[in-house]
Amino acid sequence: MIKYNWAKILKVTEGDSNSIVLIVHMLTYPRIPTSYRDPTYKYYGQSFEGFSYLLNPEKLLTERKNYTNREAAEYVAVASYRKMEQSILSLKKPLTTRKLMAIKFNQAQGSAIKSRIDQYTYKNGDNVLRMVGDILPRYVYWVKGENDKNIPMECLSFDRDTETFNNQEKDYVRDFFPQLKCGWAYAIQCIDPSDGKVKVLNLKKKLMEQIMVAAEDLGDPTDPEAGWDVYFQRVKTGPMAFNVEYRLQALKSKPAPLTDAQKTACEGLRSMDDVLPRPTPDAQLELLQRITTPAGNEAPEEVSKEFSIQ
Repeated sequence: MIKYNWAKILKVTEGDSNSIVLIVHMLTYPRIPTSYRDPTYKYYGQSFEGFSYLLNPEKLLTERKNYTNREAAEYVAVASYRKMEQSILSLKKPLTTRKLMAIKFNQAQGSAIKSRIDQYTYKNGDNVLRMVGDILPRYVYWVKGENDKNIPMECLSFDRDTETFNNQEKDYVRDFFPQLKCGWAYAIQCIDPSDGKVKVLNLKKKLMEQIMVAAEDLGDPTDPEAGWDVYFQRVKTGPMAFNVEYRLQALKSKPAPLTDAQKTACEGLRSMDDVLPRPTPDAQLELLQRITTPAGNEAPEEVSKEFSIQ
């Protein structure tokens, strides 16, 4: 079985079916490229792991003679609708190759269903959570809006896929605020045991570094079967808002599978690329123009709620 991030594969390959099949082959049979001419060289070192899965990718590859690469790529795309939690609940569920376009009358909600995920709130003292799904690498600027309100804007010079500043996209924040520096703002989803809900966790860099060290012994904390709860303390070290320290309590963490309630909460878990979509340069420019004009420097509600300084 392999786990993969379809949104990232689609973006990196630009939908090229040959490249998609190549990446599936690379995930199924990992190897080091023989040279820079090797077709896998351009993808080597990138992480395509996500919360979608193929139970038997070997068969998909060995049976390629019976169908085209485009058909194989379409299969991988359809398979991405399933999530990893479903493989825990039942490894025998068949893959449905078409989605139902209508629902029964008594299933209708009568209005749009809220799709936005709440943010996890760090509290002073002891905290505990279970990290799930994929991690979102990004850097953000904090732009001052009306009443000195901090507005987060993603740094488009930073590439989420390669985790490098490659400047491939226009970053208009630099034009409006030349002296402004972007900051580390990785994010992931988590289950908050206080209410059992899945929430977006805006990671703290020092805490993340401690988690990565602990993962060397405990393993991947997001693994549905062998993952572990993250215990940590939030400690105030001074009077200022930034005088905060995060201390991982690794000794409390023990590998354990998700509970039935947690599996239910994770049904339909989306990739972080879908939860927090990367804005286009044009969208960034429009927002900058709005917040830098005297009558329009109030951040849209959906933007201002994305982060909180805690």
